[in-house]
Parts: sequence; C-alpha cells; structure tokens
Amino acid sequence: MRNTILGKIIKDNSQINNLKQQILNKEQLLMQTQDPTQKQIIIQEITTLKQQLQEYDKKRTTLIKEIEDFTGRRLITYFSINGMIIDRDAHVIEDFLISNDLKKFDILIFSPGGLTDAAEKMIKICQTRTSTNGNFDFRIIITQYAKSAATLFALGSSKILLCECAELGPVDPQIIVYAPNGEMIRDSAHQIFYGSEQYRAGKSQADLLLLSKYDPIAIKRADTAIKHTKDIIIKRIYTNPNLRIGYSGDSDIEKELKIFTDHGALYSHGRPIYYEDIKDFQYCKNKFIQKFDDYFITDENKNNSEIAAIQKKLHELTIRSLEVVRADKEPIIDRTGNLVGFNKVALKLFETSNGLILTKEVLN
Repeated sequence: MRNTILGKIIKDNSQINNLKQQILNKEQLLMQTQDPTQKQIIIQEITTLKQQLQEYDKKRTTLIKEIEDFTGRRLITYFSINGMIIDRDAHVIEDFLISNDLKKFDILIFSPGGLTDAAEKMIKICQTRTSTNGNFDFRIIITQYAKSAATLFALGSSKILLCECAELGPVDPQIIVYAPNGEMIRDSAHQIFYGSEQYRAGKSQADLLLLSKYDPIAIKRADTAIKHTKDIIIKRIYTNPNLRIGYSGDSDIEKELKIFTDHGALYSHGRPIYYEDIKDFQYCKNKFIQKFDDYFITDENKNNSEIAAIQKKLHELTIRSLEVVRADKEPIIDRTGNLVGFNKVALKLFETSNGLILTKEVLN
C-alpha cells in the first residue's frame, strides 16, 4: 500500500493531522502565556507550522501546473461523486474563463452526471467563451469516467481525450420518482418510460393493477425528459463542427451516436462505453474522440516516456482529488488505530494551478 498513491495520501494525512494538533497545542499555549517575548516565539512557531501545512495542500495544484506545462494550455479539474451537474457549475467554469481571459483550455472531469439542462448550459458557455472566429477550443480529459450528463457535456467539446480504461456512458436523463412503497428514488427516464410501455403490453389485470400503483405523472415526466434530452443533442451535439467532420448528414450522426442515446443499446444506465466500443465510428476516425496517448504522439509529437510520465501525474491528480470528494464519509484509520483521514468530504471540487476554486463541504 505504501507504494501506491493512496498509501502516500494516508501518510500525508497522518502528517497533516499531526501538524494540526501541534498548531492547536501551540494556540492553547499562546492563550496561557503572559510573557511578550515568549508569545512572539510561539506565534512564529505557529506561522511555521501553518506554512508546512499549506505545502500538503499544494500537491494537487503542483500536479495541475506540471500537466499544463506538458499540454501548453490551462487546466481546470471538476470532480463530483455525491453532487450532480447543476447550473452553478457552468457559472464556476465561466468565471474561471473570464477571470483568466482564456480562449482555450482543458477540463479534467470525473462525474456520474446530473441535470441535462445544466450540461447544455456548460456546453454553451464553454463554446462561447473560447470562440475565436466561430471556432471554439475546449478539450475534455477523462481519466476514469464521465457518465450521462457529463458525457453530454463532453460531446459538446472540441475534443475528448480518453486515458486508458476511461469511460463514457449513455446520455440518459434521471428523474425523481416514488416507488409503490413510497420511497423516493432517482431512476433512468428511459427505464421508467419504455419499461412501463413494454410492461403494459399483454399483461394480466393483476400486473396492470401493480403498474397502476406507480405515479403516472412520473411516467409522463420521463417521456418529457427523454424528448427534451433528444432536443439538446440535436441542437448542441449534431451541430458540433468537430464531431461532424466526415459525416454526410444528421442521419449518419444519429445512427453512430445511438450507443450514447439509445438506452436499449447497452441495457443499463451505468454501462461503460470504452474507446474500443466506438473506435470504428467516424467521430473517432476524425479524431474528435481520441486516446490520450495517441493524440500526443501523432498530433503533438510527444515521445512515449513524456506521455507515460504525464499519465502517471494525471492518475495521481485523479486519486488525490477523489479523496477530497470521496463517497465514504468515515475517517481513515491506519493499522495502528490512529486517525489519518479527512474529517470532511466535499460534494464537488473545482481546482486550477492557481489553487482551489470551489468545494462544498459536508461534515461527517
């Protein structure tokens, strides 16, 4: 474990907690000390300890800067496990672009998805804010996964770069429904609508009675959500000039995007779509969706050792960022029983080489 990134994080956390405890002890001592000279010494000791603490928080931003030096453009990370894509996310990204006066950038995204309207807003903002003479330039980098509305957002970019084993997923809107037992759940709109339609056909009265216990409004909302998402795809994805290269018309694009838009094609909302599943489609042949290493070898003339090194940094950045937004709210305990983990997690993490942009913290 000690040679893994998580092993390093556990070690870091142990040292972080040790520094925090030292600072707390010094602050308590400061309150009890009356001698002015001794007070100044303690204040300086606290300042030194806080500076040491800040060095640990710079590890992610240092990695981001090293990745930027390799790619030649600014990078923003967007990590979310517990929180879904919402409108505010679009405004956070827009603020970053305006504040830094950027006309091109990369976004490293890790997200299970969220609101399709918010994903559309993110597409619009990123395309508009990076547009030069009608050409926009923002790339999506995926190290692990970007699903559902996050896939929708990626399809609106100028290029998608997939690291090894990176996943996209079906663009399937999620809605809140109530089960027959009254439990509130978030479920696939495709599954709700098409499942109910198929279930109605040729079923017994008992089956239909069971089906009737489901909220008919939810079934209608599912139908509306599916149509709404399709409209977004037609307006924002079919019109993407970077994706359209080599296609003769919308019908060809629609056919090849079915793996993302047709829920029945993969049978599951969470089913991963890997590069190998789509590599023969035109949007991969025209290099709109491309493997990370292939792009930097063929298009940027980087050598294999450089690419291998930067992919390790992307992996470390991903693992370190996921520790901030990890789903597990329990403290991390080492083998000796000492607390070495975080006492907080975040719904989301936005970060650049300038430092933290936004986290929304949740107390354990």
